[in-house]
Amino acid sequence: MERHHGTDLTTIAQVNAITTPPAAMNLTGDPLVNAGGHLTTGSPCINAGTATEAPATDLDGAPRPNGVPDIGADEM
Repeated sequence: MERHHGTDLTTIAQVNAITTPPAAMNLTGDPLVNAGGHLTTGSPCINAGTATEAPATDLDGAPRPNGVPDIGADEM
């Protein structure tokens, strides 16, 4: 589930309807995430995130980089 401006979005259609940022910025390919929620080599999520409101650590407690973070809960 995604939150946008305090509203729970529960369908892909709702997420794709977001205009800020434009829905065109949503991923169109396989994010290449394994069963544990970790990014795998070649994932389009690697170095494709934004630091705006990003947590300081990922799901394993590893620090996010000072550069461009990965999309999602895991930092490769």
